[in-house]
Amino acid sequence: MGSQLGRSIPFTWAVFVAMSGCRGNTNSQHDAILFVVAPPDRMGSRLRMNTLQGKIALITGAASGIGRASALLFAAEGAAVVALDRAPEVEATVSAIRSSGGRAVALIRDSSVEEDVAGAVALAVKEYGGLDVCFANAGISGGRGGLFELGEADWAALLRVNLIGPFLAIKHGAQESDSVGCAM
Repeated sequence: MGSQLGRSIPFTWAVFVAMSGCRGNTNSQHDAILFVVAPPDRMGSRLRMNTLQGKIALITGAASGIGRASALLFAAEGAAVVALDRAPEVEATVSAIRSSGGRAVALIRDSSVEEDVAGAVALAVKEYGGLDVCFANAGISGGRGGLFELGEADWAALLRVNLIGPFLAIKHGAQESDSVGCAM
């Protein structure tokens, strides 16, 4: 992960699995759908099949890195995307999705704050009618220093974003999904 392609375009390999049965889809022919985020030069047309057509996805940490790449991929695969990040660059992610014909809305909010996450889920329901996928991707590191340079406040912030944030996203997202089979 974190490799570079020519022209300094960062890429990451990531795999996502979404279960069938979301929002009333009872087609038992497909138990799971596999998504691969690959470098642009390795993304063959066989992998791009609008597999998220009609789905609604909330992605935290969507301003950069894996979150941005996932938001762009989910939208390219047909999902409506609610992109949440505390960085204003999340607007650029949504702008890129919209300029490619996708549906997306940006929220500059904190994924470690319960009201912000609940609001993002409520927005998905209001704007798009539900929620099928919740990708709790937001995460921070402990900074450039080592463990011994990390202060208690820094450690608490890391835990809020990296542990409590995903808990909140799954807690609120699962309450709005129509089926146990949805990807959370």
